[in-house]
Amino acid sequence: MNKSKNISEQSSRKKKSKGIAGISLIFFLIDKLQEAVYNALVNGFFGYIFTSYSSELSAYKNGYIVSYFKGSSKTGRLFRKIREYISGNFENSFILGKLRATVCGMAFLPLKTYGTFFLSFGIYTLLVYFFKTLLPATGVANIDDLFAGIIICIVALPIYASRSTLARAVQRGRITNAVFVDAFGYREENFENKYGGKKKHSGTSILLGLLAGILTFIVEPLTIVLYILAFLVITLVIITPEIGVLATLFLIPFLSFFNSPALLLAILVIVTTFSYFIKLIRGKRILKLELIDFVVLLFLIMTYFSGAITVGGIDSYYSAVISCFLMFGYFLIANLIRTEKWLHRCILALVSSATIVSMIGIAQYLLGLSVNDWLDTSYFYNISGRTTSLFENPNYLAAYLALIFPFALYQILVSKSKKEKALSFAACLIVFICNILTWSRASWLAMLITIVIFLIVLSKKTMRWIIGIVAAIPFLPFILPKNIVTRFMSIGNMADSSTLYRVYTWKGSLQMAKEYFWGGIGYGPDAFAQLYPVYAYAGIESAPHSHSLYLQILISMGIGGLICFCIIPFLYAQKSIEYLKMSNSRDSFLITFASLLSVICLLVMGLFDYVWYNYRIFFLFWAVIAIGVACIRIGKKEMSRCDIHKYSNEYAASVDINVN
Repeated sequence: MNKSKNISEQSSRKKKSKGIAGISLIFFLIDKLQEAVYNALVNGFFGYIFTSYSSELSAYKNGYIVSYFKGSSKTGRLFRKIREYISGNFENSFILGKLRATVCGMAFLPLKTYGTFFLSFGIYTLLVYFFKTLLPATGVANIDDLFAGIIICIVALPIYASRSTLARAVQRGRITNAVFVDAFGYREENFENKYGGKKKHSGTSILLGLLAGILTFIVEPLTIVLYILAFLVITLVIITPEIGVLATLFLIPFLSFFNSPALLLAILVIVTTFSYFIKLIRGKRILKLELIDFVVLLFLIMTYFSGAITVGGIDSYYSAVISCFLMFGYFLIANLIRTEKWLHRCILALVSSATIVSMIGIAQYLLGLSVNDWLDTSYFYNISGRTTSLFENPNYLAAYLALIFPFALYQILVSKSKKEKALSFAACLIVFICNILTWSRASWLAMLITIVIFLIVLSKKTMRWIIGIVAAIPFLPFILPKNIVTRFMSIGNMADSSTLYRVYTWKGSLQMAKEYFWGGIGYGPDAFAQLYPVYAYAGIESAPHSHSLYLQILISMGIGGLICFCIIPFLYAQKSIEYLKMSNSRDSFLITFASLLSVICLLVMGLFDYVWYNYRIFFLFWAVIAIGVACIRIGKKEMSRCDIHKYSNEYAASVDINVN
C-alpha cells in the first residue's frame, strides 16, 4: 500500500517538474524572441537609420547653409564687435540699470508698505461703490465690487501688521520658499538686502492705492488685482527667463479661465522671448542651432507664409502668427534649459499641472457634470458623458494628458523616498483614470502603445506579460467594465456615428488635398472653412477641420509643409535613439525616452484627429520635443566632461612620497 502511494507521489512530482520545465522553456523562448527583436531593431537596418543623426549633423555643419551664415573670420570678428558694442551699451544703460535697481529694491521694502497700498485700495474701492450707489449717474454699483473691497481690506490687515520685508517673508514662508527656492532656483543670498536700508514709502503707497481705487469707476477690482499679478509675473520673467518657461508649462490648462487662452499663452511666450533676447545680447545666455533646430525654423517660416498667402483672409493670418509665436517656445526651452535641475523643474511643472487638471476632470465626471456632445448616445448608451476638465473638448484634454503621461511614468521610476514614490504613483494613476474618462479611443490606443514600448525597453521580461495579455483578450470582457470594452472595440466600427463622420470627413478632405496638393489653401480653420463645403459629403459640410493632423498640414501647407513636418519627428527620433544607445545616465535616459514616447503619443493621435486645432496642444508638442533636445544636450555635455576628467586622470603625472 505504501509502495503504491510512493509511486503515485513520484509520478505527480515528475508531472509537476515537467510542467515547470515546460513553462520555463516557454519563458526562455519568449525572452530569446524579445532579445532577438531588440537586437534586430538596434543593430539592424532600423538601428542604422535611427542612429545616424550625428553623421547628418556633421554634414549639416560642413554644408553651405552653416558656412554661409558663419562667413569668413573677418565677418565673424565684425559680428563679435557689434555684439560686444550692443552688450556694453545694454550693461551701461541708465534706464536698464535704474529699472533693475528699482525692481530689486522693491523686494526689500517692508510688507507694511504693501499692506498700506492694499488697505488704501480696498477703502477707496468701497468708497467708489457707495458713491455709485448714491449717484447712479456715475456708474452701476455692482455688489461684486463691494465684496471685492471688503476682501482686499481683510487681506491687507495682516500684511500691514507685519514687520518683515517682502524678501524675508518669501524666504520664511513654506509655500513661497518652495516656489522661489525649489522651483525658481533662487539662492539664499538673493534674499539679502544689497540696496540700502528699509524705506516705508507710506505716502506713495496711499497715493497708488487711491489711484487704483478710483480706477474701479471703470475697471473691476478683480481685474486690477490680476493686472498687478501679471506685472509681478512679467517682472520675474524679465529678470529670469527660465521662470517664464516654467510658468508657461504649468499654466497651459489654467488659461481656460480667461477669454483668449491662446493669446495669453502667446503673450507669455513673447515676454519670455524678449527676456531671453536681452540676456543673449548681454552674453548671459546662449543660442544653439543644429540640424533639427534648422528644420523647425524652416517649418515656422513655412507656417507664417501659409498664413500670409491664404484664402482665409486676416483670420487665417492671425492663426499663423499665433502659431509662429508659440513655436518660439521650442527655441526657448532648447536653449534656456541647460541644467538637470531646470529640466526636472520643467517635468515637475507639467506633471503637477496635469494632476490638478485630472483631479478636476474626475470630480466633474463623478458629479455628473460631464458632457455628451461628442458621443453617439444611441450606440454608447451606457456611458454617462465625457469629461473635459479645463479644456473645451474631451479630445483636447485626452491629447494633453497623453502627452504628459510618459513623464508621470518617469516620475515614479526616479522617486527616491517611499513618500515621493507614493505621490508619483498617485499622480500617474490620477492622470490615467482621467484619460479613461475622456472616452477618447485614439488617446487610449496611444497610451496603450506608450505603456507597451515603455515596459519593453525597461524590462526584458515584458514580452511574457504582453503574450499573456494577448492570450487573455477573450476574457477581458468579463474583467473590464462593459462600457470600456464596447468603446475600445468600436475603433473602426462604422455603426458609430462619430467614426462614420470621421471617415467621410477624411474622404472630402482628401478630395480637397488632391486639388491643392502642391501649395495648400493656407493656414488655419478659417481657410479650411472657406473651401471644405465644396468637397464635403452631404451633411458633413460644417466640419471644422479634417480630423487628421497629417491631412490638415497637407491641405494647409501643401506637400512641402507635410514633408518638412515629417522630417522633424524623424530627426528627433534619430537624435533620441542615438543618445539612448550611448547614455550612461539613467536619469537622462529616462527623460529622453519619456519625451520620445510623448511625441509618439501625439503622432498616433494625429492619425485620427487634428490635435493642433487647440493652440495649447500645439505649443505643448513643440515644448516636449524641446525638453528632449535640452536633455540630450545636457547629457552629452556631462558625458564630455566625464571623458575629459577620465582622460586627464589617465595621463596625469603621479608622485609618490614615502616617509620612512
